[in-house]
Amino acid sequence: MGPARGGGSGDAMSARSGARTSAGTTRLGAGARPVTPPGPVPDADRRHLEMLARATRLLETPLDLAATAWQTAELVVAELADWCLVEVTGSDQRRLCVLAHRDPALLPTAELLRRPEHLTALLKLMTVLPAVTPVDLAGAGHDLPPALGDAWCALTVPLTSAGRPVGSMILLRAADRPSHADDVQLAVELGHRAGAAVEKARLHADLQETTRVLQASLLPPVLPRVPGLTVSAQFRSGTSGSDIGGDYYDVFRTGPERWWVVLGDVCGKGAAAAALSAAVRHSLHAIAPDTDDPAVVLRRLNDVLLGEDWDGRFTTLLLLTFADRGRRQGPLSVRMASGGHPAPMLRAADGTVRPVPCPGTLVGAVRELSVATVRLDLEPGDTLVLYTDGVTDARDPSGVELGECTLARLLAGHRGEDADLARALAQDVLRHADGELRDDLALLTLTR
Repeated sequence: MGPARGGGSGDAMSARSGARTSAGTTRLGAGARPVTPPGPVPDADRRHLEMLARATRLLETPLDLAATAWQTAELVVAELADWCLVEVTGSDQRRLCVLAHRDPALLPTAELLRRPEHLTALLKLMTVLPAVTPVDLAGAGHDLPPALGDAWCALTVPLTSAGRPVGSMILLRAADRPSHADDVQLAVELGHRAGAAVEKARLHADLQETTRVLQASLLPPVLPRVPGLTVSAQFRSGTSGSDIGGDYYDVFRTGPERWWVVLGDVCGKGAAAAALSAAVRHSLHAIAPDTDDPAVVLRRLNDVLLGEDWDGRFTTLLLLTFADRGRRQGPLSVRMASGGHPAPMLRAADGTVRPVPCPGTLVGAVRELSVATVRLDLEPGDTLVLYTDGVTDARDPSGVELGECTLARLLAGHRGEDADLARALAQDVLRHADGELRDDLALLTLTR
């Protein structure tokens, strides 16, 4: 029978439970005494090697702090203990605690131990017991949650990485079957491997946060208010990696009346792709003010990009422009041009959805750019949706892409959500992909 879980968390809320805890220092009762571990048991070497191999396989995979803590606790109770409490500290200094138990019959007790005061008692025990020394807790029941009693042998093991502590764990076994010497050695080795996995998860979390901050700096923090239009936008980064993506969007004005809207995608990921997406946005601001023709702007942008060495990178994008002439009613005349980008979707006021053909070639790839300006009248109630291919390429767990037809159906189903339409569509894509995006996605919607 496999291990069962109780759970708790420290200063950060655990994915499995919601108690908050704080650690302090306490003293063991007079009955607590060190235990001399029994000698080796037959076949222990083979059994321990198998467990370490299993630990290596499991702890190599997760890049999530909570998952690492849970896998560590469950490895321990599968072989070495009846209960295991693991405490780790994230790179943000918030503490996470998880509690696993060996016997599913102990689930009611585990539910009690989720309470803050009981987790606190176990955490205090960690600070008092000597490290890697089995201790008989009989006679020291006041140091343990009442739900556990005191008939336990305890072992505290630090989690270390490169000699630095990154957490700790406490193992509880029934007092009538204390840990063997080789069990203690195995627990220490597991603490080293778990500590390395914790540090790896912390570094990954740091990298993800850095990526998030840098990615946010490439997008406008707030969209401007555009007279006569409701505008919404959404960006979601891919979940398969931590590189900065190349998706971008912007809404800006180049005069009292002239507005521009752009959404695009740079090929590749990482710092070079981010630099190119930033260069595209800044270049558009510089080369758009003296024209009202988006095709002219794309040709100029193509020349700018080809004048620099972008290591073969290019961009696809949709560029729209319109004039605010003080009319809040009636159609809005929009001119747009595409640099090899997926065609936008138009949802008419009557709910019908269709793509708006807008041919063009990649920008920054070849000297002779094939591009033309397309005119479109946005009638009252119409919505135009611009998106990157991360939307339609999103796959469900069986590998089926979302595709344009499904996107059109989803768009038709979101009536009356104009201000949050981009967010609603992004959530639809995430549901289709079961939360796992292979690529970044960006959406921008304009509703008349």
